[in-house]
Amino acid sequence: MNDLMRTCKNISLNNCSEYLIPLLIGFVFFGYVFNYDILDPENISWLTDDRFQSYIGWEFYRHTPWSFPIIGKTDYGIELSSSVVFTDSNPWLSIFFKIISPWLPDTFQFSGVWLLLCVILQSIVLWKIISLYTSELSIKILATMLMLFNPAWMARYGHLTLMAFFIFSSAIYLSLRFIKKDEMNNNKWLLLLCLGIGIHFYIFFIIFMNWFFVLIFALYCKKNTKREFIKYFILNVIVSSCMFYILGYLTVGSGSTVDGYGYFKANLLYPIIAGDYSKFIGLSFFHAGEYEGFNYLGLGFIILIFLNIILGKINPQQKTKKYLPLIIFSTVCFLLAISNIVAIGDKEFIIPIPDFILRICGNFRASGRFIWPVTIILYIYLIVLSTKLNGKWPKIILTVSLFIQIYDTSAGWQKSHEIMAKKSFAHSEFAEYKPLWENKISQYKTVRWFPTENSGSKWAIISYYTNLYKQKTDGVYFARVDNDKLFSLKERVLSELISGRYDYDTVYLMDKDYSEYFLLRDGDSVFKFKDIYVLMPHPKKCVSCYSKVNEVNKDENIDFSLNGIGNILLGKGWYSPESWGVWSQGAYSELILPDTSKTLRIAYEAFLAKDQHENVNVDFYCGQQFLIRTNIGFNSNRNIELSLEQCNKDNSGTFKINMIVDSPVHPKDVLEHNNDSRLIGIGLRNITISY
Repeated sequence: MNDLMRTCKNISLNNCSEYLIPLLIGFVFFGYVFNYDILDPENISWLTDDRFQSYIGWEFYRHTPWSFPIIGKTDYGIELSSSVVFTDSNPWLSIFFKIISPWLPDTFQFSGVWLLLCVILQSIVLWKIISLYTSELSIKILATMLMLFNPAWMARYGHLTLMAFFIFSSAIYLSLRFIKKDEMNNNKWLLLLCLGIGIHFYIFFIIFMNWFFVLIFALYCKKNTKREFIKYFILNVIVSSCMFYILGYLTVGSGSTVDGYGYFKANLLYPIIAGDYSKFIGLSFFHAGEYEGFNYLGLGFIILIFLNIILGKINPQQKTKKYLPLIIFSTVCFLLAISNIVAIGDKEFIIPIPDFILRICGNFRASGRFIWPVTIILYIYLIVLSTKLNGKWPKIILTVSLFIQIYDTSAGWQKSHEIMAKKSFAHSEFAEYKPLWENKISQYKTVRWFPTENSGSKWAIISYYTNLYKQKTDGVYFARVDNDKLFSLKERVLSELISGRYDYDTVYLMDKDYSEYFLLRDGDSVFKFKDIYVLMPHPKKCVSCYSKVNEVNKDENIDFSLNGIGNILLGKGWYSPESWGVWSQGAYSELILPDTSKTLRIAYEAFLAKDQHENVNVDFYCGQQFLIRTNIGFNSNRNIELSLEQCNKDNSGTFKINMIVDSPVHPKDVLEHNNDSRLIGIGLRNITISY
C-alpha cells in the first residue's frame, strides 16, 4: 500500500490527465457497443442465461447471514449449495455490495457497472501497453480503439465475469515491463493473482501461468537474486491458496473435475472463424463446442497481418530471446486451447495422451478460452510492428484497419447493443408462472426440482420466484457441483417420494408426471401448470387440482430414453439419456428401485467393437449382495431377469441395484475416426419391475 501511495505521488498531473483519454474511449465504447441502459441497477431485463445465473447467485448471497468462508453457502441449492464463485456472481463485488445491501433496493444488479468497469480498465491497460512503445498520442488512441474491438472479448458479454480481460492484459503489461525495463514487482503480480481468484478461475490460471514463466525466466537470468524469487513463489502460492479457501472454491468436492476437455476447444482456423461477428467472412463453428474457443481476429487485424508481411516487418529471424517468457506462455496457452483433439476446419485428429493428464485437463474443460491472451499478444505485436513504419504510414494503416475492424465486427456487437437496450422486463416466460407462486405454492418454505439435477430445464424460473418469495430451492444452476452430493440428494428425495415420507413444507416441481411411482398421502395434490407438474402436500387452495393416491401396479415398464421417465431411477454412474436409452459411466453404476420390487427384467446394450472389444462382463448386486454375472457378446441375449426377493431392506424404502462392468472402454480407443472420450460399459433401454 505504501508503494502504491508513493507511486501515486510521483505521477505528474500531465500523466494523470492523459489517462482521461483511455477512460473516455472506454466510456464511449461502452455506450456504442453495449448500452448505458444497463447501468440502471434495477434493470434486469437484459440478464438472461449465464447473466441471470450471475444475478440470482448474488441475490441469494445478499440475503444470507455472514459466515466463513466469506463467500460461503446460501439457501441457493440447499444441500447442493456452494460459493457464489460457482454461479459466476463476481465474488469481489458481491462482498462489497453485501456490506451495503441494507441500503440497496430490493431489485439490484451490479452487472452493468461491472461491464462498464471492465471496458474502461481494459482501455486503460491497453493504453499503458502501447505507451511502452510509443509516446505519440494519435497512435495510442488508434491502437487502443483498434484492440478494444476484439470479437472474442465483445462476445463474452453473455458470461460477465469473463469480460475481465483487463486483469490478464495487466499481467501481459507487467511481462512487457519486465522484458523492456527489467522490472519484477511481485506485489503487483500478487495483486493480479488475488483479483483473478475473486473474479474467475480461468482468469486466475491465465495470470498464474504468465507470472510463473516470467518468474522462471527471472530465476534463470538473475541468479544473484534467486533466493528472493523463490520467496516470491512461496508467498504467492500460499496467499493464492488461502484466497481459494476464503472465497469458497473448496465448497465443491467431487464435481470440481468435469468432462469436456477436447470438446470446448479452439479450432486451428480460429482467426477466420467469424461466427456472427463479421460482415464479410461467413465462416462459422465446425464443431458444437468450439464457441468457447471463438477468437476471430477481425478483418482489420487480418489486413494488418498481410500488410506487415508485404512490407517485410514480420521477420521469423528476429531475435526473440528477451521475449521468451511471453513466447512460452503463449505456446502453452495455444496448446491447451486446441487440446489433444486437434481440429482443422471440420477435420479432427486425436493425439493420444495419458489418462492422468486428461484428468488434470478436465479441470479446464472450456480450454478454448486459453487462446484469448494469445490474441492480445498478437494484437500488440502487429500494432508495434506497424508503428515502426516510416512517416505517416503508421497512422494511415491503423486508421484504415480501425474502420474496417469496426464495420466488420458490427455484425455481432450491434446485436448485443440491441439486447441491452430493452428496458421492459424481458422475462415474459417468467410472468407466465407468476400465478403458480401467487395462488398456490408461495406458502411453502422449500421448492424442490425433481429429479434432482444441476441446470434443470426450469432452473431460471424456479430461482427467480424462490428468491422473490424468500424460499429455499435446489432448482439451481451451478458451474460445478459436488456429484456425490447431487446423487445422494437425488436418491434421498426419490426414497422420500416413493415411500410417502416427503416433507409437508416442501413443494415438488417436475418436468414430467412421475407421480404414479410416488406413495401419495390423503389430501396431497398433483396437477399440471403449463408445462410443469406440481406435487403439493396439503394445499390450502388449489382450483382444478386432483387428489391421487396410487395403487401399486403388478408390472411397470420404465423407459430410459430421452423421452422416458427412467431417469428418476438413475443413481451414480450414468451419462445423459439419449434417443435409444442411456450409457453407464465408468465401471460402476446404480439403479434405485422401490423396496417393494420382487423381480427386475432389464433390456440392455453393451458397447462392443469387432476385434477390439468383443465381450463385456457385468456383475449385478443388490446393495452388497451378489445376484448374478452375465457375459455380453455380439450374439448374446440382451435381456436379463433378476430376482430381488432376497434383497435386504432398510428404512429408506428403496433398493440399490449396483452394476459393475469389468472392462468399460473409451469409444475413441477401439473405433477409427471417433473422438468419443466417454468411458462406456453397459447401456439401459428399459426395465420391467414386478411387485
